[in-house]
Amino acid sequence: ENKRSVNWLAMVITFVFLFSQVLIALFTQLGRIQFLLVATAVGELGILLLPAVLFMRRHEGLGHFGVAPACKHGEVLWAALLGVGIFFLSTGINSFLQVLWDALGVPTTNVSDAIYLGGGWEILIAIFAIVLVPAVAEEFLFRGAILFSWLPGKRTSAIIHTTLFFALLHCNPTALPVYCMIGIFLGNMAVLSDSIMPPIVLHGVFNLLGVLVSYAAVPAQAARAAAEPIGGSYFIFAGVLYGIIGLFISYPSYRAFKCAVARTIAADKMAYSIRLSGQKCEGLREFALMTGVSTGTNADLRHDDSNQNDADEKQRPVIHNPLTVSINKGTSKAPVILTYVTLILANAIMLLLPYMVE
Repeated sequence: ENKRSVNWLAMVITFVFLFSQVLIALFTQLGRIQFLLVATAVGELGILLLPAVLFMRRHEGLGHFGVAPACKHGEVLWAALLGVGIFFLSTGINSFLQVLWDALGVPTTNVSDAIYLGGGWEILIAIFAIVLVPAVAEEFLFRGAILFSWLPGKRTSAIIHTTLFFALLHCNPTALPVYCMIGIFLGNMAVLSDSIMPPIVLHGVFNLLGVLVSYAAVPAQAARAAAEPIGGSYFIFAGVLYGIIGLFISYPSYRAFKCAVARTIAADKMAYSIRLSGQKCEGLREFALMTGVSTGTNADLRHDDSNQNDADEKQRPVIHNPLTVSINKGTSKAPVILTYVTLILANAIMLLLPYMVE
């Protein structure tokens, strides 16, 4: 039921959000860029965040969708560091994509110029509209309501679906590979930790670095571009450099995040086991059976524990694991197909819009 409901919700949100972006773009022609950012932020709060929260509260509560579970400090810190690595990695990919689009003659949007408002207090507007609001609103919707509603099925399908929806809804087709990469990391973190808090931290750090780098780099880039045009060799060099830095930070951070989550789950399972049955190995055995992570020999971990006390099993507290929820076989595919068709058409229009204006 959750999956069916969230599919229809996603379809409605898609139409309303795209319509709001058209209205904002039309009215922005009469105003300043500050109005565009604030209006977009308000739109995300009302169109993305509010429906997601209402959906969660109506369907089994916020905790079922990864909002309530608390994260350890280690998980949050590694998520923040991973956000730094993903930022460098995405910058490197964007540099190579810029070379590709220039070679094909495809116009691109300079995000740094788009979010640069000038110095002074106006940076606070950018932090509010680009860092805080998207990190919370988008993660509540994509990694919260939608991802956890799809998790009763295959984990890979749920992550791919939310990643594509997340990437296409940004309506920036030239940066689609970057959004997909970010979405995969965010989805995996939510599934591993059973919480949307690490994705919110990663998303916020990523956007914050984008704002800070834009404010530091845009004036210098404008001065250098006025002196001599930036060529393809510059983007290739920047892509290699940023890509190496991003990999150097992202890979160990992601592995450390997975280890931190595994330790948290194992510790929780062990605590339940010690308190209820006194069998200290029970938590690690259940953790291995649930995640496939070996903490001993497979024969020891996967044997049929037929002698386990049924009374203790009944007393065991239910630990939220969305992968064990029953699947609703009657989920409608029509809203999903219509949503993707609409988003693909919107991205195609955005790609062809510069040619149509000319």
